[in-house]
Amino acid sequence: MGTKIRASGADVSFKGVFETTEGTSPTTGYFSLPFNTHGLGEERPLESDDPILGQGREAQDPSYGDVTVNGAIKMPFDLRNSGFWLKGLLGAPVTTGTGTYTHTFNSTLSVLPSLSLEIGHPQLSSPKFYSHAGAKLGDCEIGLSRSGGVQATINAIARKEVQASSSLDASPTALAFRKFMRGNGSVTVGGSSFEIMSGTLKFSNGLEAYAPITPDGAISGVDEGDFTASGQLVVRFGTNNTIESAIDAETPLAFSFGWTIPSTSYSLTFNLPRVFLPKKKKEVSGPRGVDISYDWQCARDATEGFLLEAVLINDVASY
Repeated sequence: MGTKIRASGADVSFKGVFETTEGTSPTTGYFSLPFNTHGLGEERPLESDDPILGQGREAQDPSYGDVTVNGAIKMPFDLRNSGFWLKGLLGAPVTTGTGTYTHTFNSTLSVLPSLSLEIGHPQLSSPKFYSHAGAKLGDCEIGLSRSGGVQATINAIARKEVQASSSLDASPTALAFRKFMRGNGSVTVGGSSFEIMSGTLKFSNGLEAYAPITPDGAISGVDEGDFTASGQLVVRFGTNNTIESAIDAETPLAFSFGWTIPSTSYSLTFNLPRVFLPKKKKEVSGPRGVDISYDWQCARDATEGFLLEAVLINDVASY
């Protein structure tokens, strides 16, 4: 138990575990998860009803709206903990290897695993912990640039929030933290190395809250919708015709985005085998380089059998 009377982000704990029964928080098996920002939580807005007449000019009591438990979590997509989040986004991987393990995730799973996520303030004199059961991971966005660590922003929807004075798991597993750095990244387009200025990778499970009428106003589950992937590439215009030729032929290209840990065989790679790009103007806005921004979209590739694949190579035996 701590001694503080005001909470600070530096003292926060964040833990997660995959559920055996959807909507029921386990009491063991949690992982301690590094994060940058946390916005998952319960809200219930105030709503104004139709005007009630005959009660004078002053406002009457508002009504409480629907309970929602959702929000965005931003985290470093690091060597080991990224596997936890990829499992939530894409399902359990196929894992091979001994000592060095290759975890292959893809977008073909029909039903995603559910999680319990707990955010806590253990250093308060009266500690407070908030668990979010029945959570599923919806949208993920990863930025592509030259500097800093690789980060992902993931949106989650959960069934309920429960407050407690102690953590569900006082001894979570902590995987050794090591960043993937954006400067150690690479991009291939059409199977060949390709230079970009910046970009984004986004994919979504199209989640929908199942919200029948209930006494407590909470949702009863989270359903999966269409899986989609899209993003942006900013490219310096020049003599490379790979993208323009594909656009002119209305032909998709294979993309991959990846990062490595120097002096190791460890890496994280996203493969998208069927990507379509739009025709864009070559605008000139000044004396410097001419950059073109392409908003691309991805589709399932019948030959590969998936829309998106993530391959994580590290020293974690299983997820």
